[in-house]
Parts: sequence; structure tokens; C-alpha cells
Amino acid sequence: GQNDLRGAGGLPPAKTARSLPDFLFLDTHLRTEFAGAALPPLLSVALYGRELLEVRGGDDGESVASAATFGTLQPPEPVRTVSDLARRCQDRLGQDMDANVPVEENKLAAWLGDVLNGIRGEGEWLLGPHSPAAARRDAPPIDVTTSEALEAFLYRNTDSLPAPPIDGGMSGGGTTGGGATAASRASCLVMALDQPISLSDSTGKRNLSHLGAALLAAPMACFDQRCTGQFDDMHNKTNTSNGGRGIVSGVPGSPQKASSSRMAQALTLQSPLLTAQRDVLTTYRRHATKTLHRMKILRDDELRMATAWKRFAISLSNLFAFEKDLENAWVGSQSKTLRKEEKKKKPYRKITKNVIDDSLRVVAKHKVERSSPGLDIVGDMMATLLADLAAVDPCLVDYARALSAVDDPVQKLLNNAGCAPVDGGAQWKEGSVKALGALKTAASTLAKKAGQQPPPGDSPLSASSTQKAERLRLQHHGQVLEGSLHSLFDSMHIRSARTASRYLRTEAGRAANLRAGATTLSAKLQVSDSMRAEMNERNQRHAHEDKEDDVTELGIVREMFELVQQSSGVADDDDDTIAEEMRQAHEEMCSRAFLLASERVGRWNGELALALMECSGVEDAEVRVEETTRDLRLVRKYAIGLRENVDRCAEAVGMLNGVVLGAETAGGDDQSLDTNLMSTYSNISSSMSYEAMKINRKRELFLSSLARTMSATPILAGSDEMQRAKAVKSTQVLEQSGVDFSDPAGWLAASEIIETGSERRYRPGKCGELLVSYQQVRDADVAVLLARTNQLLAAYHKRVEMIESFVYMHCVGIQLEKHYSNMRSSALAKFEEKTDITTAINIAMKKNLPALVEELKVKLDSLPSSISHTSVKQAKERHLISKNIKEDLQKLAERRFQRTRETSTERVIAMIKMWADHEDRITNAELKALGDLINEIERHISRSIIEGDGGAGLLAVATARQES
Repeated sequence: GQNDLRGAGGLPPAKTARSLPDFLFLDTHLRTEFAGAALPPLLSVALYGRELLEVRGGDDGESVASAATFGTLQPPEPVRTVSDLARRCQDRLGQDMDANVPVEENKLAAWLGDVLNGIRGEGEWLLGPHSPAAARRDAPPIDVTTSEALEAFLYRNTDSLPAPPIDGGMSGGGTTGGGATAASRASCLVMALDQPISLSDSTGKRNLSHLGAALLAAPMACFDQRCTGQFDDMHNKTNTSNGGRGIVSGVPGSPQKASSSRMAQALTLQSPLLTAQRDVLTTYRRHATKTLHRMKILRDDELRMATAWKRFAISLSNLFAFEKDLENAWVGSQSKTLRKEEKKKKPYRKITKNVIDDSLRVVAKHKVERSSPGLDIVGDMMATLLADLAAVDPCLVDYARALSAVDDPVQKLLNNAGCAPVDGGAQWKEGSVKALGALKTAASTLAKKAGQQPPPGDSPLSASSTQKAERLRLQHHGQVLEGSLHSLFDSMHIRSARTASRYLRTEAGRAANLRAGATTLSAKLQVSDSMRAEMNERNQRHAHEDKEDDVTELGIVREMFELVQQSSGVADDDDDTIAEEMRQAHEEMCSRAFLLASERVGRWNGELALALMECSGVEDAEVRVEETTRDLRLVRKYAIGLRENVDRCAEAVGMLNGVVLGAETAGGDDQSLDTNLMSTYSNISSSMSYEAMKINRKRELFLSSLARTMSATPILAGSDEMQRAKAVKSTQVLEQSGVDFSDPAGWLAASEIIETGSERRYRPGKCGELLVSYQQVRDADVAVLLARTNQLLAAYHKRVEMIESFVYMHCVGIQLEKHYSNMRSSALAKFEEKTDITTAINIAMKKNLPALVEELKVKLDSLPSSISHTSVKQAKERHLISKNIKEDLQKLAERRFQRTRETSTERVIAMIKMWADHEDRITNAELKALGDLINEIERHISRSIIEGDGGAGLLAVATARQES
């Protein structure tokens, strides 16, 4: 970054440039200088934590985009522990520094603002010395504005700082003035604090106008967005006039092989209170990590369900569009007057395709946005909590190192050189070469001083006095660290309340939006009581007409079979045995076809049509386009479109069933699902262990983890006896120091009810019980809705088959009439040929042409003996009967189609209305349950709980009052 410092009273202006390694210098040396007591947030976690945790901000656009692109991106390997998070963030920071990758400016500004102002958790916890809670502590928090590391970061400008490149948008680095004293720099600090300047990002979302924001605004007016290539890693080179690249030498090296979390767990701290705080915070980290992990698993299923609901809404809209076209189609021989009168009787004639499409789009949009924003808020709050917890272990490690360095000069040299043993062994960091050089220099210095007399004025007690002062300073830092961690425990209740409030209010807002859309859609589908009575009367009339047409249809099929039996090709044959066998085979074929026709009466399909044509002797079942009519082609198009859209609806409902009801393997023991694929390192289940679960169980397990996190109780669920005993002992130590683990709001009841089925003890608050009640209300009747939708879709398939029957009846009639027309033409042609041959034989006999007579007789004998004038008349009669059958089939098909067309939109509207009514009813109950839960949360928020965050809440209220 590039800064412009302008003072008053003769102070020279100064410009400084700071890169990402300089920020890393400040991050590291703030902890080292105060032995971890400052408890600064980790820079690497602030830069990359949310990205690695896959946490989104809960914005509507992000949630919708996530649902739209679900399944198209390969998710990264999940972060399973805070130690893993810190390690991967440090690795990413080192990689970006080596590769000169740009860093987001607003993240650096936010981190520095939090460090200067003592803000933690996005403003949820105030730790600085200016906080209202600082005055009540025995050891107030560290004031980082007095830090040498911060002074070096802001104002020190040595010759080792290179001139920034021109293409980087940075001007040449200035100097603070060689003669500038510590007093002048301190006065510059005071002046910066007095300047009424605030820093906001480009969107204006972050305003650091409170506390020491002016300190951030004045010296750090802007930041460079690149890790300038002229800067080397500050831990790889010493601070020389030519080769040095950092502000100060001695920045620790690349991330340690053993994480700070493991080192902190292995430390033996002298303070029992710090030890208990460390152990309890470890359980907090596990609770928060498990909650975040289960949230991401649930979010994937919610996105999958949202995608299915959206697809279902689109399918319903398309289905209604086809039904509306079918309702307005001109099919049949009705007059215009009759059509107009019939249209007036249709109940949903005024509902257009655009009305349904727009309303369904609104409901689908709110359905897609129903769950993801709330889950993203929980993920955001858990990520913030994990970032605060991740900063504890490095501070404990630095404090332990400082304690060990008081009596061990070698250890002090190693700490100053940025190198320390890890896990009690001889494993070193990358700065070990520098440490060995420091040891060599120290040994030479001690050897030279060994034979010298002590300088005059030095007392033998000076070393012990210095050591005593160092111990007193570390004792003070230890008390500050204990107080800061105690403040972290005190802030857990108000943080939990804020997390729950934001999550539940977001859920309520989304439920209200969905309810509004569903109510609007349901209101547009309402009909009057008189119209509903007419609909019932019409349905009864249709049912009576359907029964009559069923009888007529079977009668037509019998006529087709009787017409076949009159065919001469089966009745007359020279061999009676073969004829009898053919008759029996044909009768069996007709019996099977009639049985199939009885089963599918009114719903002809391709199988039945082929069976009837085969019984009639039709060899070519293909109907040519020129043989069809306009009505046939139009209805065929509608039938194909309806079947495609009904199948799409069924597919979407199948996806919903897969998410709601789970796989066939679902329904096992939840504990076994948690432990089958349990990570021994993180105590967190893999996402594969939840694949077979129903989504309502996944929601319950997520809420169980969330409730356990918000209860701020240190007892681990499912832990062994040793861990539980350790947690109980640490809890007792902290309770004696004033930490409240009583769970006054009663969040833990939700975890106990979900995991064990019953609550174990009485609690004054009922937040847990109400949370479970809300979950039960939300999941109510979803499976019933899907089951009823499946039933309606099954009935809809029968309706589509009735429309397809129109096409098959026409095709059978066309082919039947064409078949008997061809038989009539063939019989007439053969009869005419026989007549011509007989006439020719008579003429040849009169002219005495025996050879010609014999030849004509051979041709005459080759013709079938059944050909006669009678057979021609019979063929004509069969053709006329087939015409009548064709007309009867077409009239029957048209009557059935007209009845189907009268009720074309009613079935799809019934499905839409059932869905809308369900959403209206469920969201209304959800809003009531959420309102009760939010009121219960607010009822248990006392002033002492609000003050537990260090005064951040009180400061926000005061700021709001001043602005108003």
C-alpha cells in the first residue's frame, strides 16, 4: 500500500509503501512482542479463510446462482479442523507471496482495522483498550497503538525498502526523515488518532469510524493490490542496505510443519485457568467445525431440492400452456355458436398462460431462495467464530515460548531469530541457519566478556532485576491473555443470540416471501361456488356418458370381429382341417384382442391398435400423411406435447422424492451413520455418510450441531469418557472464575431431543424445544404432498392416454376401411377377369378354336373358385360396414375428446393449487413458530449478556442513536 502522511507544525510529509510481506511482519510480531496477549486475528485466515471454508455471504444472487449451477463445479477438499484451516491458509499465503498474486485490498483494510480497533468477529466482539468492558478488567487489553511492530509497519522507512515499480501504480518511496525521533513518531501517532477520518470500501459497507479508525485512515489511505515483485520473502534475507527487502529483519519463515493447534494442545501451561480455557475452546472449535460441515452437506441437498422444485414449476407451466392450447383448439364439427356457448361454461377460461407462468416463476424463485440464504448466514457466522478461535493457539504458543525464554537465553535467541523447537524435539523451521548464526555470535560475545571486569556502575543484581521485570511483564501479559479469553467466553451467549436471530429472521423473511407468492397464486385459481357446482354437475354427466361410450366401444370391436368372420379367406377352403385350425387360431387372437380392449376401454394404445388390425387381416399398419385429417394431426401434436410435459413433471417429483425420502438404504441408526466414515482426526463425518439420509433428518442433525454450538457448553457429543472428564474438569475451573455454562436460553435441549429423543434436564429457556418444533412444522406433510402429486400424475397419464386414443381410433378406422376397400377392389377385379375369360371361351368355342379354348380354361381354373357375383356383393357389403365402423370410431373418439377438452386445464390447475395451498399453510405455520422462537431468544437476552461482547453491542446502539 501507499500512504501519504502529512503532519503539522513542521513535520515533513512522508510516503510509505507496504506490501503483503509487511502485513505478515505485523501479524507475526504483534503476537511475539506482547507474548500473544494482544490476541490479534490471523492475517492468512482473514485473507483466505472464507474461501477455503466455502462460505458465501448469503446474497440472493449468490444463492440463486448456486442453485442454477448446482453440480457443475468440482468442490475442493473440505476443511475439517481449525488446525487444517490455519495450515492451508498459511500455505496459500506463502504461495501467493511467491507467485506475486494480487490480494484483495478490502480484506487487508478490514484486517488492519480490526487489529487497530480491537474488533473481532466482524464487530461481534470488542477487545480493544477503548472498549466499555476494558475498564472493568483487572488487566485491560493491550493497546496495539503502542506496539513497536505497528510503529515499524506504519512509519519506519529504511534504505532497504526498494522503489516500487512504475507499472504497479506506486510512486517512489519517501523517507520519514533521518533525524526523526521516537517522540516525533509518537506525536504523529497522536495526531493520526485525532484526525476525524474514516475508511470505507468502494461499496460503503464497512465504516471504521469508531475507536481508532482514524489511525487506519490517515497512515493507510490506500493499499497496493499486488505483492510487488521487488519484495522478497522477508524471512529469507536479513535487513542489509542492498539486499534487505522488508521493514525489519526477523520475520518468521514459512509455515511450520507442526501446526500451532497441535503445539498448543501439547503445551503444559503454568496457569490452570489458561489450560482450562484452551481445553474448552478446543470443544468450541469442534462444535463450530461440525456445524459448518453439516451446513454444507445440507446446503447441497437444499440446492438439489430447490433445483427439483424449479424444474417442477417449469414443467407445470409448460403443461398448462399445452392444456390451454388444447382447450382453445378447433377440433371436431361443432359450430361457432356452440363453441362460444361452451367456452363461457369453462371455469378457468380467463386464466391465461402468462398469468400462470408469472405466478409459478415467483413461487419457484422464492422456493429456490428459501433455505440457502439462511444456511449461508450460519456458515458466515461459524466462519467468523472459527477465525477468532484460530487466533488463540498461536498466541498460546508465543506466550509459552516467552515463558520458557525468561530463564533460557538460548531459547530467547531462537525466538528472536524466528526459530523454535516444535513438539519438544529438534525439528526446526526454515530460519534455522539464521538461528545458528545468532547462537554463534552470542557464544563469541560471551567468550569475550568472560575475562573482562564488569563496567563501573553495573550492579550484580542488574541481570536479576531485568529478569524479574521480564517476569512481571509476562505475568501481566498472562493476565491480559486470561482476561481476553474470558471475554471470549462471555461473548459466546450474545454471539449465539445474534447468529440465531439473523438465521431465524432470514428464514422468516424467506418464508414470508414464499407465502406471499403462494397466496397470490392460490387466489388467482379460485372459482365461485356456483361455478364449482356446475363443474360437479358436468363431471357427473361426463361419467355417465363415459359408461355409455364404453359399451358402444366394445360393441364396435365386436362388429370388427364379426366382419372378419364373414371374410371368405377364412370360411372357404379346400382342406377342412386347415380351415378349422385357422378358425381356432383366429378366434384365440380375437379373444386376446377383445380382452385387451376391455382392459383399455377408452384408452387405446399402439398395442391394442395393432392387435385389432391384425385380427382384421390388415398387413400394413402404417398410416400415410395424406390419409390423415387436420384434426388427427392436431390432436397427435397435443398428445405428444402433453406426454412430454407430464413425464417432466414426474421426473421432477421423482427427484424430490429422492431428496425428501432418501435412498432405499435410509432409516438406519444415526450414530452409525456418523461413525461409519468418521475422521479420526477431526471427529467429523464425511458427506458420504449422509447420502442415504432423508433431508428432514439432515436438517435435524444440522440444527442439533447448531444448537450445541449456540449453547456454549463444552461437553462433546459422542466423546469418550476421558474427553468428557477433561471437559467437565475444565468447565469447573472456568465456572469458578465466573464463566457461565448454564445455557440459559435452553439451546442444548434441541440437541438432546434430536439425538436421544428426550430432554435430560430442565432449563429455564425453551429455545431448543421451539427450534425442534419449527423443524417439525417445516417438514410437515411434504411427503404427503409428493404422494398426492404422484397420484394426480398417474391419473394425468390416463388422461393423456385418452387423448392418444383419439389418434389410435382414427388410425384403426382408416386402416380398416382401406383394407376392406382393397378387398372389394380385388374381388371386383377378379370377377371382371373371370367374366372376360368366360366370354372369350364362348366366342372361341363358336369360332371352333379348341387350342384357345384350352388355354382360356387353364386361366379360368387358376382363379379362385369363390369368385362370383355374390362374393363381389359381399365384399361391397363388408366395405360399407367398415366405413360405418370407421365413422362410428371417429364419432366415438370425437365425443371422448370433446369431454376431455372441456376439462383440459382442471387437472393441472388442481396440482398447482394443491402445491400453492400446501406452501401457504406450511409457511404460515413456520412464521408462527419462528415468531415464538425469536421472542423466546429476545426474552433471555439480558444486559449482562449484551455486555459480554466487550461493549460492541452497546457501542452499536450508541452509534445508531447519534446518527439518528
